[in-house]
Amino acid sequence: MKNPNSIFEKKLSETYKLLVELEILKSDIQHLSNTEKEYFKIAVDKSKFLYRTYFNSVKILVLDIHKILNPEEHFSLKKTINFAKSNINKIEWNKQMTQTDLSQIEFQIDDLIERNLEKVKKLRNKQYAHLDKNKDKIEYDLRLIDVYETIEKSEIIYKKLLSHFKGSDVIFNKWREPPNEIISLYKYHKIRKLLLDKFLKNEWSDDFDQIWKILNEKLT
Repeated sequence: MKNPNSIFEKKLSETYKLLVELEILKSDIQHLSNTEKEYFKIAVDKSKFLYRTYFNSVKILVLDIHKILNPEEHFSLKKTINFAKSNINKIEWNKQMTQTDLSQIEFQIDDLIERNLEKVKKLRNKQYAHLDKNKDKIEYDLRLIDVYETIEKSEIIYKKLLSHFKGSDVIFNKWREPPNEIISLYKYHKIRKLLLDKFLKNEWSDDFDQIWKILNEKLT
């Protein structure tokens, strides 16, 4: 049987992977839905593929935040904190934890659960993990901003646990710029429009032929 220290380390490791995945999904969703950006009008809004990507990213976001929030999930924050409370003297803390410290963290976790778990579960169970026969009649009140706030607060909780356990910190990357795939598609549409304008204005030259062929090349 593994010792409590190894089990706790595994729990924190899995939580970290989930939080990194959630940050990536959050970033993708924000970039794919930013209607104020020029790239959205030129590239995203015209792409059925990127619409599906947006929809599926939201779906996975809900499924993953459920893993963080639901106390029944093996690597949920609630199960991790309960394990830490039960094994506080068996875990090798870099900076000693007290039951009071853990109870304060548990309070923060319980607050997240109370605010959003039922909303997340409803959407997950009725639309994403399963498909309710009355799905079109069900109203959902989970907002993306609520999920984003839950991610940020979960990261704070994780950092606090990691600091006491390892004596270290971690930075969760924030992707300020859209993914390269969106940028490339944006550039493709701008170049194609430029070439079409040249053609319509009788300003075409042989130098454009190769570029046009590349833009319209079919993959085999």
